[in-house]
Amino acid sequence: MKRAAAVTLLLCWSALAVAQGLHWQQRTTGGPGGDRTSDSYAMPRKFKSVDAADGRVMIVRLDREVIWTIDTKKRTYQEMTFAQLEQMANTMSSKMKEPDPKMDEARAEMEREMANMPEEQRKMMEKMMGGKIPGMGSSAPIEVEKTNETRTISGYNCKKYVMRRGDETFSTLWVTKDVREFAPLMADWREFSKRLASLQQLVKGMGEAYAKIDGFIVQTTMSIMGQEITTTTTRVERASPAASEFDVPSGYTKTASDLDKAMQQMDKE
Repeated sequence: MKRAAAVTLLLCWSALAVAQGLHWQQRTTGGPGGDRTSDSYAMPRKFKSVDAADGRVMIVRLDREVIWTIDTKKRTYQEMTFAQLEQMANTMSSKMKEPDPKMDEARAEMEREMANMPEEQRKMMEKMMGGKIPGMGSSAPIEVEKTNETRTISGYNCKKYVMRRGDETFSTLWVTKDVREFAPLMADWREFSKRLASLQQLVKGMGEAYAKIDGFIVQTTMSIMGQEITTTTTRVERASPAASEFDVPSGYTKTASDLDKAMQQMDKE
């Protein structure tokens, strides 16, 4: 009887551990937005991020294939489904393949101006513009290297990963295996990262790259448009937010999403 009770208790504890979620805080430095902090929450098939500065909230529901962006100050929200994102990605891909005399002319003019620049300035411009304009930048696959370099960040033992495209290193990540509560959520995180990144035409392969990261990312440093942006996890704790935390609050008004506006603009062109 005691053994049965012990087994039952162990099974209950295991189930609780799997259902248990995480809460972590992050600090981001650099970039046009300046220093800022955010809180993130994760439960199976659900993710939520809260920006401390402007009160904006993003909720990702893998179980419903939807992303909500909430403005707590205006009490409004926008909705984007994964299907809509895929439609937009396909539309963008088609338009990028269509001949566009204006785009060709602008690209040719930019190439002429860059050719007359001093070498160092030209390299800097190429690095800043690479991948931002259709037809420019490297199309090489993203490579992920797991190094033997280690560092302690925010109290966690981390291993260094490096992401490269061609000769360019664009992201350095420090990853830990010490956050064991993240293990049951890793499959969800990888699924969302892969699916969302696969929709971004200019960062093709990013989802597959993140799928190679084994563990919880404690710190990320990226170079974006010539600016270095670093995001560091400062605190991680086990948490079980209520289901309502991953829904749009009652009384909020739905507004047209930026995605809807972009699709309407593309339809006009």
